[in-house]
Amino acid sequence: MRSAVVFAIIALILAAAAGLIAYLLYRKKLNEAVLSGEHPTHSKVAAPGEVIPKLIVVLLLVWDFILLINISSLRTQLLTAENNVMGQIGQLKGQLLDLEKQLEAQDLPLKDYDFAPGALDRQSLTFPLHLTATPKEVSDDTRLILTYGSRQVEMTRGASGIYTADLTFGLFEEIPEVPTIQILSGGKTQIETLDSAIYGAGFWSVFLPLPDIFTSDLEMTLKNGTLSVSGSVACSAYGSKDGVNPVKASLELVHNGSVIKTIPLEEAINPDGKPQQLKLKESIASFGENDEFLIAAVLENDLDLTVRQVAAWYAGGSGKESDSGIQILDKSGKVLYE
Repeated sequence: MRSAVVFAIIALILAAAAGLIAYLLYRKKLNEAVLSGEHPTHSKVAAPGEVIPKLIVVLLLVWDFILLINISSLRTQLLTAENNVMGQIGQLKGQLLDLEKQLEAQDLPLKDYDFAPGALDRQSLTFPLHLTATPKEVSDDTRLILTYGSRQVEMTRGASGIYTADLTFGLFEEIPEVPTIQILSGGKTQIETLDSAIYGAGFWSVFLPLPDIFTSDLEMTLKNGTLSVSGSVACSAYGSKDGVNPVKASLELVHNGSVIKTIPLEEAINPDGKPQQLKLKESIASFGENDEFLIAAVLENDLDLTVRQVAAWYAGGSGKESDSGIQILDKSGKVLYE
């Protein structure tokens, strides 16, 4: 802004100088004409009345240019200020969330809690879960009641004021609600939800190796009753989990529930988890408009369980990609989880 003002002052000084020079030249020419007897209309020097309007036009153009520069500069400053304000608002929101969590943590009755799953029983497909909880305040009558799924047990108090409980769960047991601990002390009852606990139907994910499959540039098109499938697929197996090891991996192409092709993936099982890459180019004839086609990664482990994960499917006239669709079967083909 300051430079624009300086520029305007310089322009005004130059314009005034140009006007003064034009006036002096005109007077000089006029005097010469009077002395020599020439008619002033033959003078080629512009009169001040002609120069000044032109100078005004030039000055207006210069001023407009300065205004445009200032407007552009102000716009840039406003955008920068807006970005800074938005960034500060984001930081404040983050700080508020952290503060809310800290305040909530201060109101929570537990100082700490932890879960430690034990080894999986390969015959019964069950495992022990050891839980510990430490209340912030402990008195002689303090009791902790743990509710975990359909189980409700009183936790055992140790000498150091840490409460413990041991439960046994099935690998595919569902826990529909978040576990809670009731703290009963001094005639008051407080409840804390154990948000980091394992619940839902996710126990199997702690122990079972899973296939990791993803597609790239996959195309599925239906034309004249033939479904054409082409593109890249990569698949790898996570390493062993708590003694459960992957033993065989493959890719299945499924048409209306029937496996029409199985592609072995020997390289997908490796210690470093490097994926096996392969190209697909398949044609499925006699494919109806209501038919369904699936591409699934299949991983077998040494528990005689099979984990299938759907990577892509074609149905209803369109193809879709997905990294969900987990299904777990036993050696007889019975579905244990989906």
